[in-house]
Amino acid sequence: MTKRHWLVSLAVALICSGILVVFTDLEGSLRGWFLCGHLGPSRNGRCQ
Repeated sequence: MTKRHWLVSLAVALICSGILVVFTDLEGSLRGWFLCGHLGPSRNGRCQ
């Protein structure tokens, strides 16, 4: 592989990692909102 291929591979890996982190954080926030918010049960031990 040439140097350009390595740079493109690194860029793609960084973008994919960033997307994974964003969606993981977003999914955790949405789960907390759903379980602890108005739609969730009022007595949930995980909510504070």
